[in-house]
Amino acid sequence: MSKNERIALWVIGVFTGLALIGLIALTAVVFDELNEVNENLLYLTDGTGRSADGTPAAAAPIAPAFPTQSDQAQVTINDVRAVEDNLALTVTVRSHGAGDLLFEPPELQGDDDVYQVTAASLEAARLTFLDLITQGAATAELEFVGAGELDPLTNLWLVFNPGQEPTSVTAPPLRAPVSLVGGRGR
Repeated sequence: MSKNERIALWVIGVFTGLALIGLIALTAVVFDELNEVNENLLYLTDGTGRSADGTPAAAAPIAPAFPTQSDQAQVTINDVRAVEDNLALTVTVRSHGAGDLLFEPPELQGDDDVYQVTAASLEAARLTFLDLITQGAATAELEFVGAGELDPLTNLWLVFNPGQEPTSVTAPPLRAPVSLVGGRGR
């Protein structure tokens, strides 16, 4: 190989490397901008699917019964009802970005007690929450053992990933208030 061929290969390699580095940087910037646009849209619609003037946004609206919002997810408790000795919650979650709300089984935490989710409702919720990936929203029913006879004035929280740290990127904890007043049916 001649000296000119070596120089030409070296120049081609340098330009290819610089182009690759530029492409990686551009990809990171574009994804960051898209994430910021998504966060701004959620902020502008208050996570409800409606803009400040009440008109529907592009996404389907969700009734904000008891919304709780984090940087990545919003939880709305749509319905609370007793099922035998258990308490069933119909929950709608809107989410964007990374994070698995069902990394750990959710808990229903009261003033003095913690209620565990039933295995069947957890498994059904795991399948339903796959819609978060493709549609950005999912509605599931979670049933909690032994919580069916609670006093309506009890302070309750639905807690996703209760054992995780608030700084967790893969499984952030999320708390949503649950009201038994006017929301329980028999």
